[in-house]
Amino acid sequence: MELQQKLEILADAAKYDASCASSGGERRDSRKGGIGSSGGSGICHAYTPDGRCISLLKILLTNHCVFDCHYCINRRSSNVQRARFTPDEVVRLTLDFYKRNFIEGLFLSSGIIQSPDYTMEQVVEVARVLRPGGTAFVIDNDATRSTFGGWFRQAMPSHDPVAVERFWARQGWSRDRIDMRWAFGSRADFEAVLRIEFSQTLVDGILADHQGTGVDYAVSLWWRTFA
Repeated sequence: MELQQKLEILADAAKYDASCASSGGERRDSRKGGIGSSGGSGICHAYTPDGRCISLLKILLTNHCVFDCHYCINRRSSNVQRARFTPDEVVRLTLDFYKRNFIEGLFLSSGIIQSPDYTMEQVVEVARVLRPGGTAFVIDNDATRSTFGGWFRQAMPSHDPVAVERFWARQGWSRDRIDMRWAFGSRADFEAVLRIEFSQTLVDGILADHQGTGVDYAVSLWWRTFA
């Protein structure tokens, strides 16, 4: 598969991450048909601590996945076109876009290929080559805390939080625990989001036991500075 086709598939697949709704948005087309064109190819935006708005290349390493999470468009049973970058391809794409002044950074996520450990080794390899002296961040559900964490464990009983923590520690990453809350304007909106996240049976049980229009939620912010 050609690199441009991979980019189109994996930039489009990355737009479902709600952390950046502008992913896949149109931008000026400087080179018709060239790899430097950012039109529709996963450019999203973020704000720096000093208030600057910067552009990021937002892609998946792959949309192949061994898991079948109900809420995910890239789940194993989903009938979507699949593609996979090598770490070297991600590095080359990022540097090509950077040199053309289209982006100032990379937002990289991935489906799970072979195993979580193997997938993260591929992501870490990209970070190691691309940004010596830079800091990489990963946000992950913390299934050990919060009401939502309890629902997450019910939805994915094979998830092993201890093994996840051991993996990151072995790779030399540090963690900050972050507590937040999901809040919605109505019970109907709350229910609609739950039915995206979890199976219908689980949601029926949640709604029977949980009152209100929101829920406490916890994540782990993993980070590592590369020498």
